[in-house]
Amino acid sequence: MAITLLPLDVKVAQRVAEGDLSVLDGASNRDDIAGMVQDAAMMQAQMYAHNTAAEAPWTGYLAREDADSRVVGVCSFHGQPQDGIVEIAYCTFPGYEGNGFGGDMATALVDLALGDDTVQAVVAHTVAEEGPATRILARLGFEHSGILDDGDGDTLWQWVLERELPA
Repeated sequence: MAITLLPLDVKVAQRVAEGDLSVLDGASNRDDIAGMVQDAAMMQAQMYAHNTAAEAPWTGYLAREDADSRVVGVCSFHGQPQDGIVEIAYCTFPGYEGNGFGGDMATALVDLALGDDTVQAVVAHTVAEEGPATRILARLGFEHSGILDDGDGDTLWQWVLERELPA
C-alpha cells in the first residue's frame, strides 16, 4: 500500500474541523470515518492555537491511500525539533488497521524528520504493551528507551531512533 500525506496546515485544519472535507485534495471517506477526520483536524487546529510557531514540515497530516483516495489515518509531529529531537505520532483509523498504513505514516514522518540536518533523534511514545505500534517502531530501528507517566496516570513506553553518524 502507498499513501500520500495531506498537510493539515492551520487553515486546512480549521476548515476540515468545521466539516469542509472538500479541501482534502480529492480524498474521499467512508461516512463513519468522516467524524474521525474532523476530530483529528480539530485536535491539530487546537495544537496550532497553542503552538503558533508550527511550520511545515513540523505539522500534522492526514494519510490518503493512493489506490482509492480514502483518508486512512492521521499522523503528526509534536511541534518543531527541540535540541535536535522531534516527536512523532500516528494513528490508523478503524477498518484500515493491519494494512501497513501505520508503518507507512511512521516511515514518512521519519523520512521528513531525518531529511532535516538539525534533527539528531526521533522520539515516539506507545502504550506500555507490545502491539502494532511497537512492532512498527522496532522495524524502523527505534529502540525502547524508557517508561514514562503521561500525567493522567497512564504508563507509556518511550522509543528513540537516533541519526546514524557517518563512519
